[in-house]
Amino acid sequence: MRIIAASPLVALVLLAGCDAGPTTIGPGSNTSVEAGERADEIGRAARRKGPVVLPPSIVGSKSFRCSDNSLALVEFYSDGMSASVRTDASRPQVRVSSTQAGGTMTADGGWTLKGGPKDAKVTFSSPEHPKPMSCHV
Repeated sequence: MRIIAASPLVALVLLAGCDAGPTTIGPGSNTSVEAGERADEIGRAARRKGPVVLPPSIVGSKSFRCSDNSLALVEFYSDGMSASVRTDASRPQVRVSSTQAGGTMTADGGWTLKGGPKDAKVTFSSPEHPKPMSCHV
């Protein structure tokens, strides 16, 4: 019963330690005004740079068996102009791209890919297989 009777007194003591005045977190005396000015500055800088363009998402991931019995593991992206390709699951992906949707995608080192996520066949070449070959799902 004493605990219940003492609870309001404890709460009053704890609240007495609170300061109702402004708290300075950084330089200056009014942080809310400084934070607002900084937010305005960030907003103006973002508008000058233009709209944010998100990277393309993955729309399809397929494994193709090529004419020489090798594999082409491909992830196609939503922009229709790029994909990631590798010849073995343990190797890093190589990003191939084209300047137009549906065009032949290329990357430095001899990587080429012609086809899309809905195609059952693609044409593929890599440094290990420099001659373009037909690959199917």
